[in-house]
Amino acid sequence: MDSDLVEGIPHRPPMHWLDDAVLQADGTVAAHSTISAEHPFLTGGRLPRSALIEMIAQTAACAGVATAAGRAGRGMLIGLRDVAIAGAPAAGERVELRVKMIQRIGNMFLCEGSASVGGREIVHGQFSLVWLPA
Repeated sequence: MDSDLVEGIPHRPPMHWLDDAVLQADGTVAAHSTISAEHPFLTGGRLPRSALIEMIAQTAACAGVATAAGRAGRGMLIGLRDVAIAGAPAAGERVELRVKMIQRIGNMFLCEGSASVGGREIVHGQFSLVWLPA
C-alpha cells in the first residue's frame, strides 16, 4: 500500500476500508478492498450502496493526496453527480476502485470514479472533494 496516499483518508479503522491504493502512470488512482465478513456496514451479507460511495470517496482522497504536491492535509467528499449504482458486493468479494482527476480549482477536485466486482462495473459517476489543510 502506498502509505503516503492512504494518509489522505481522514478515517482510521474500522472506517478505513481500502486494502491498498496506487498512483498509476496516467494519474489514475487504483485501489481495492476485499469485503470482510466483519465489515461494520455489512447487511444481509452485502455492502450497502452508501458504503460503496464511501470507498470511492476514500480512493478520491488518495487521488487528492497524489496531486497535493506534499501539502499536509486530508481529502473530504463534498459532492456527487451522475452516480449510477448497479450492484452491491457480498462478503468475500474484492472491489476494484478507480479514480481519475478531471479538474482542480484551488483546493477543490472533481474526479471520475468507478467500482467493479469480478470485472463488472457496479458504480460509476463524478465525485467532488476538497483538500483540507492539516
